[in-house]
Amino acid sequence: MSQRALADDLGLKRNNIASYEAGIVEPRAATFVRIAEYFGIEAQDLLVTPLEDRPDIHRNAKPTAKRSYTASVVNEQLHHLERRTIDMEKVLVGFREFYRQRQRQGAISSVGQGTDSDMDRLINMLEDLLNTNREFIDQQLEDQDPG
Repeated sequence: MSQRALADDLGLKRNNIASYEAGIVEPRAATFVRIAEYFGIEAQDLLVTPLEDRPDIHRNAKPTAKRSYTASVVNEQLHHLERRTIDMEKVLVGFREFYRQRQRQGAISSVGQGTDSDMDRLINMLEDLLNTNREFIDQQLEDQDPG
């Protein structure tokens, strides 16, 4: 199978596939899942078992079957992601408050005073992840809106 054919089937650019194959970049989680499903492989299996240890997977094998998603399945998954994002936002709010309390007690240095603490990076990473989730959800809802 060519990179172009795989990219076309997955709705990606050929350069994305080439970069994944060369190990230059890794696909986003949603893309990783789509690739695994395209080839009929459980995404969890790909994360846990190296390809060279799987006799049932051949590098140049053609996909056995593409899964088709109905609108209801996509909506269900989108709403699940939305609920999980809301839960993560609540955790972030609680984490921020805990962090502020610890700063007030003098247990850790203040955010924004030139420190590059692990806590600051963790909060920033979680905010970035939540922003990405929100953008993805908004885009999907926009794409589904018939009007």
